[in-house]
Amino acid sequence: MYVGHVGIALGLRGARSAPPLWLLVVASQLPDWGDALLQLASNRTADAGWSPHGFPLVGLGALGAGLIGARITRSWRGGALAALACVSHWAADYLTGYKPTWPGGPVDVGLGWYGHATRDFLLESGIAFAGWVLWRRSLPAFAPAGPTRGQVWWDAGLAWGMLGVLFTLQFAVDVVMSHHTMGLP
Repeated sequence: MYVGHVGIALGLRGARSAPPLWLLVVASQLPDWGDALLQLASNRTADAGWSPHGFPLVGLGALGAGLIGARITRSWRGGALAALACVSHWAADYLTGYKPTWPGGPVDVGLGWYGHATRDFLLESGIAFAGWVLWRRSLPAFAPAGPTRGQVWWDAGLAWGMLGVLFTLQFAVDVVMSHHTMGLP
């Protein structure tokens, strides 16, 4: 799951006392970035349970994100939302791929929807859209004395443009993934 993680971060940003969107996006994608850094550093993947996607390191990432979120927002709720963004990564990835659990536990579990491009596109785009809607609802309504009409159109265009970019990225990922799993160039 790639775009779905951003959708979850957007949805969490719509909650009261939420930390900044950048923190939620980083927290929601932390295991993927951990895997990428590990592969760059050692040119291999982590041992099964000690992968950045395994429960021990996801928990550690959630603790770190939670502490940063609580510090930024000055509330335990902000910290809990940042921690939830990180923990949501494993649950979301369970649907699309196969992920490790804990050292000595089942090596990889999941539903493996990456093998079904249409199903994956609908799932991730749906999560991204739902998160985007929750985020948009949280934005302050423009008061009559507020921004000019042109500014309202600009802000709405940026928000819709972001949703379009997310859908386009997800479509591209699913096309590439379906070609890869089918052995196509």
